[in-house]
Amino acid sequence: MDRMADEGIRWLQRRGVVAPNAKTMLLCLRKAVNHAASSDNNPTPASAPTSTTEQQSLALFARYLLRMVPSVTGITVFIPSIDAVQSKLLQMYGSLISTLCRGRVKALYAYSVQGTIPISLNFLGVSGLTSIANGVNIACAQFAQLIFRNSRTLKTINFRFVAESNWRDMIYGHTQTPTVYTHLTTLALTIIGIPYNTTWTAIDDIAPFPALSTLDVSDRYPFDDDLLFRGNGRTMKNLHLPFRALARNILARFNVLKRSGVSRVNSISVGGIYNEDIAFMADRVDVIIRQQVHHILETTTKFSIARDIADQPSTKIFKAIELAPSTSILQHLDFGISGVVYITGVIKLINALPTLVILTCHLGDLGLVDKVAPESTYPSSLRSTNYPLSKSFRLLRVHHASTASACTIAKISMIVAIACPNFTHVDMAPELRNAFSREIAWGTCNRPFEPYADSIHHLIYKD
Repeated sequence: MDRMADEGIRWLQRRGVVAPNAKTMLLCLRKAVNHAASSDNNPTPASAPTSTTEQQSLALFARYLLRMVPSVTGITVFIPSIDAVQSKLLQMYGSLISTLCRGRVKALYAYSVQGTIPISLNFLGVSGLTSIANGVNIACAQFAQLIFRNSRTLKTINFRFVAESNWRDMIYGHTQTPTVYTHLTTLALTIIGIPYNTTWTAIDDIAPFPALSTLDVSDRYPFDDDLLFRGNGRTMKNLHLPFRALARNILARFNVLKRSGVSRVNSISVGGIYNEDIAFMADRVDVIIRQQVHHILETTTKFSIARDIADQPSTKIFKAIELAPSTSILQHLDFGISGVVYITGVIKLINALPTLVILTCHLGDLGLVDKVAPESTYPSSLRSTNYPLSKSFRLLRVHHASTASACTIAKISMIVAIACPNFTHVDMAPELRNAFSREIAWGTCNRPFEPYADSIHHLIYKD
């Protein structure tokens, strides 16, 4: 059989099929078709091979694959639909994948687009993986077992699941003893299909993720304990949580980011924010949001509101930031496209966050200035009463989906430059930059900005 494989590989090499530098391989699993006994319109599945033939074919095919892609370290398994595989063939494919994953293949991703695909027992025999992910429609319970069996070697997990039992299988498998993911640094959980207000039973006295540095929880947040944060205070650097985690008061209630021995978290982002979260917090909404936001501002250098956000939560987060504690260490605030920020809002944010260096937001029209002071006098009023507004602030990033015109962006930027001596750059969509630069040039020669030309001319984009 080795001689057959060698001859086959030489034949493939002559035709340029071998990919010696490929790192990943896509396996699309379909039913075998006996073309000799079928027509184009009515294909007939091939007859099932004997056990000996199966084993020989799988062994030979595995040799072919491993020699065709000798450097491969990752496999993506795609099953078009539940009809694409029969149970017998699924077992065969499981054996094949198990064979391929012995040795050099360390990453596995499985997904389907239709139907819930079971995972064969041979598939579950895969071990030694360092990265694993499942897309939609892969049986969650079996995939949780596969994750559990690789807990000692996994460094990255991306797990989509639908039930509390899937989560507990990942922690306990079919045993009474929890596992510890000693090398896991990245954990992404997508929890789908559960009722919005679901709360799962707390798990006590274990710290399964002691080396975690990046945690991303999407969609729902049914946890009501600190299990995800136990034992990884020195390693955790990046958090992405749905707003429900804030609504449950997880960070402040368990003092997640201020425990003894906790290092500074570099980045926290919040998404999946809905008005239902406001109802969930009832009459304590303002207190809880302020506690959570201030906990973040005092412990991280970047805070992002990364996904769609309803108006009411957006307003309450903004107000909580306005009341930021003096101990805030935040350097980068990213509002993304979560809400429109006007010039008065920009000034309030910079004033509230003394260490802020970068603000990313969706700018709105300048018109709200008229409620504070006429546009003609606002720059001089700001300069005389709030200079320097901040010595830290340097960069304004205008989200590319912003509806603000180049003229509005230029006026807001000039006002900020007048108040912040180290403000040096505005980042915006490339198509706005020429018009923006013309507006800045106009401002250096005309009131109300002309007296501050030395503070604003550097904002002009250089070719």
